[in-house]
Amino acid sequence: MPSGRAQTNYVRNPSFERYDTCPYNGDQLTFATYWRGVIDSNYWGIGEYFNACANTSLDHYTHVPDNTSFYQKAHFGNGVIGGHYYYDKTSPAPPNPPLPFDYRDYAQVRLYETLNAGKSYCVTFYINLAEASGYAHNKIGAYLDDGSVNSLPLATGSEITSVMPQVYTNSVVSDTMNWTKIEGTFTATGNEIYISLGNFAKNGVVTAISTGSLGFKQYSYYLFDDVSVVESDLPAVAGPDTWVEVGKTVKVGRVGDTTAEALDCKWYHQGSLIDSGAIISVTANATVGATDTYIVVQTVCGLSKNDTVLVRTVPLGIQEWDMNHSITIFPNPTHGSIHIQSISDLQSVRAFDLSGRVVIQQPALKGNSTSLDLPAGLYIVEVQTTAGATERKRVMVD
Repeated sequence: MPSGRAQTNYVRNPSFERYDTCPYNGDQLTFATYWRGVIDSNYWGIGEYFNACANTSLDHYTHVPDNTSFYQKAHFGNGVIGGHYYYDKTSPAPPNPPLPFDYRDYAQVRLYETLNAGKSYCVTFYINLAEASGYAHNKIGAYLDDGSVNSLPLATGSEITSVMPQVYTNSVVSDTMNWTKIEGTFTATGNEIYISLGNFAKNGVVTAISTGSLGFKQYSYYLFDDVSVVESDLPAVAGPDTWVEVGKTVKVGRVGDTTAEALDCKWYHQGSLIDSGAIISVTANATVGATDTYIVVQTVCGLSKNDTVLVRTVPLGIQEWDMNHSITIFPNPTHGSIHIQSISDLQSVRAFDLSGRVVIQQPALKGNSTSLDLPAGLYIVEVQTTAGATERKRVMVD
């Protein structure tokens, strides 16, 4: 979206689905579009990018899932990022350690727009401990600022412990199977244009637990996915009422909003959970004229809101349909019977021949559907509803 317009999720490429190059080795976070390391790092301290696009016959290290370090699927889609966020400095350095031995990874992206001063925002991201990780710990968080963190007098890959992340976890995250949601709210100062992910706490205040893994024996390794920064009062949006031709599908939700990614939205139909995401596709009802109700429940930092959209199934060949009128006349052309259905109750139906003569009239109707049987010819069918809508259509009977 152009600058100045409201965003939904302020984070670019929040689910790491877009990439410039498919990863094939370590330290390739920058292959994920828009993402980079902190302090202008381009090797140590930026972490890895993993994607299902990786060629498993050549390199199992960067593939999702079934990796040499983990077996998890992405929380959403095909891409995730990962990195080292804690080193056990009490143990002797291993032979030929990475340089520097105690480095940490940090991932950073520029937001779509600077956040508004005094506005409350919800920051959410998901993490998962890799099976090869030697440690599980807490204090993994998100730090938002104007980019000053990139000017700290530190070497690439150094521990960044002089800033306080707005959102972080106090609980040790040790789950290697399920993704753990980390979230929290904060009030913006008005200069936040970057978000950085990592561990910003000194080892002395980090609670770390050995996993016993011999893979990354002296350090932790976590995966990240679905990063979001949204306004805390973000409304739920199911989209405008719409229609779909029988046998086809239609999209509902935040259709056309390219920033509506990584949102916690769940969709329900007839009381059952059917899908998730800010935008979903729904299938036409098997019955022409039926109207289905879909409800989206959006959760932002524990606060749930909902919205509803109506989807009307219309006959094949309908080029335009107005939910405000909510009247369908089909089929056209027809071999005799004309069916009429409306979202509201019908009031009257009349059919005129081309001379303007009324050939059929059905006043004081009950219900929202009726049928007409006409001899061969061209007619103008006029339908009025109790809601005040009127529809006129030329119909051919052959």
